[in-house]
Amino acid sequence: NLNFNTIPGGTVTDKAVSLGYTVNFLNTSSFVFSYGYTFQRMTQKFNPIDDGKYITFKEGEEYDWNNYLITYQSDQRKLFKYSVGSSLGGFYNGTNSNINGEINYRYQPYGSLSLRFDYNDIRLPGNYGREKLFLVSPRLDLTFTDKIFLTTFVQYNKLTENVNLNARFQWRYKPASDFFVVYTENYLPESFKSKNRALVFKLTYWLNL
Repeated sequence: NLNFNTIPGGTVTDKAVSLGYTVNFLNTSSFVFSYGYTFQRMTQKFNPIDDGKYITFKEGEEYDWNNYLITYQSDQRKLFKYSVGSSLGGFYNGTNSNINGEINYRYQPYGSLSLRFDYNDIRLPGNYGREKLFLVSPRLDLTFTDKIFLTTFVQYNKLTENVNLNARFQWRYKPASDFFVVYTENYLPESFKSKNRALVFKLTYWLNL
């Protein structure tokens, strides 16, 4: 896979090259090995951890790095399934070690429960920043009938120090026509004090013309 991005004038700002090999087993599980090369030319100041706390990369600076990735996905036909992956290598002028995955359990025909996680150990030189970042996202999908559904999603992000709750109720009152009620709220993780909240209603109707 090759990907190049330019800005007006033809200057290349991003290049990404990846080469991988996938093994698909007869039981639907899979194994992936890949190598990646990334190039970035900064179009504005930026720090991947915290612009206000650490030294920022300056506009016009160029960085390139290599990394290696491995991912395993279990048998997708099972009620309990999972995936886990890891990548190691460079990251701008430093390094990053990542591990991520997801576990999922289907309770047929009523719904499913899943948990996603992502951990990064970013180590940049000097005062560019060093942080261990963690994100965890549980999700619950419930099917009450063939027309009424509920999805609840919670996410904790250590980088932004935020807990987000998102709950969506869906009523499919006609084919391709839905009524949604969505509630979302953001919390401080230490005290669970609310930062903001919103309640949104949405109605869609399919027209055949």
